[in-house]
Amino acid sequence: MLGERIVKAVLVAYYWLVVFTILYVSGAGLLDSIIESLLIIAALIVGVKTRIRFVDNVWFLPGSFLVPLFFSIEVILRSDLLFSLDRLVVFIIAILIGGLGVYLLSSIHRRGVYVDFLLSIIYLSSLGSVASNPLGGSLYETYALMYPLTLFSLLLGLETRAFLGRVGGYSIVIGGDGLLDALVLIPITTPPLTTGLTLLFQFLEVIS
Repeated sequence: MLGERIVKAVLVAYYWLVVFTILYVSGAGLLDSIIESLLIIAALIVGVKTRIRFVDNVWFLPGSFLVPLFFSIEVILRSDLLFSLDRLVVFIIAILIGGLGVYLLSSIHRRGVYVDFLLSIIYLSSLGSVASNPLGGSLYETYALMYPLTLFSLLLGLETRAFLGRVGGYSIVIGGDGLLDALVLIPITTPPLTTGLTLLFQFLEVIS
C-alpha cells in the first residue's frame, strides 16, 4: 500500500511537471502556468474517483478522460496549429497513423481494452519525432503538441478497438484505471521522449 502511494505521488508530481512545462512553453506566464497546472492536477485526482454514465453501455472517469481532453484542446488553441492548414493536415494524419498503431497494440480483456504501454510510448514518440519536421513549429511547440497528438491517437485506437470488440452486454469504460490509465500515463511520457528523439536525430544528421 505504501509503495503504491509513493508511486502515485511520483506520478502526480511528474504529471504536474509536464503539464507546467507544456503551458509555459505554449506562452502562458510563469505564475499562470503554476496555478493552472496545480488546478489540472487537483481536477485529475478528484475526477479519477468518480465514474459518470454517458449512455447505456458507455462510462467514463472525468479525471482520466475529461481532464486530459480539455487540456489537449487548450494546448491546440494555444498553438498556431489552427492557423496553418498544412500543419493541421499533418497533425490529423499523424493522429490517424497513431490511432492505427494503438489499435494494433491493443486488445480486449474481461475488464476492458488494454494497450501495450511500452510499445505504444515508443511508437507514438517515434511518430511524433518523424512528424515534427513536416509539422513545423519550434521544438517547444512540438513538445506541447505531442500531448494532444498522443491523447487523440489513444482515443481513436482504443475506442475503435472497444467498439469493434463489443459483444453482448459489454460496456465501454473510458479512463477506467484512474491515475494508472493509458490516457493519463502515455500522453505525459511522449513529449519529453519525443523531444529527446528529435534532438538525437538532429545530432546524428549533423555529424553524418
